[in-house]
Amino acid sequence: YDPIKIKKLIEKKNKHFIKNFKLSYYPGAIKTIKYFFDNNYYLSIVTAGSKSRVLKTLPNEFTHMFNRIITGDDCKEGKPSPEPYLKALQHSKLDKKNCIILENAPLGLLSAKKAKIKCVGITNTNDSKLLHQADYIVNSFKEFKNLIEELNA
Repeated sequence: YDPIKIKKLIEKKNKHFIKNFKLSYYPGAIKTIKYFFDNNYYLSIVTAGSKSRVLKTLPNEFTHMFNRIITGDDCKEGKPSPEPYLKALQHSKLDKKNCIILENAPLGLLSAKKAKIKCVGITNTNDSKLLHQADYIVNSFKEFKNLIEELNA
């Protein structure tokens, strides 16, 4: 593979994404994130997207609720490698046993499992059958919030 061609292809994809991106949130996402933010949970976004793409497409009022944003630019290897989640964990200074990952994709769940961090699969973009690697599966952000409250009880 020609690294220069790959880099140009990634840049072209990012430009296309930014130009055509229409922001929409999953039902209950903002309310749930705000709840965790207001209750002083440490929150991270871990995405394969580039930092410039993330910062250009997500509004500040959303990103300010997160303590850390780990992007593809921050890692040598992306998901399903454990590196992205281990990097987020390192920045948080939390113990793995006090963390949980919310993922909507099989490769992300595999990354979480390889990092040995508990994970929740959310079925907003994939059928639960594709999320079978998760420790828990929820169908909504409300269910996720309820699960976290139950686990913390």
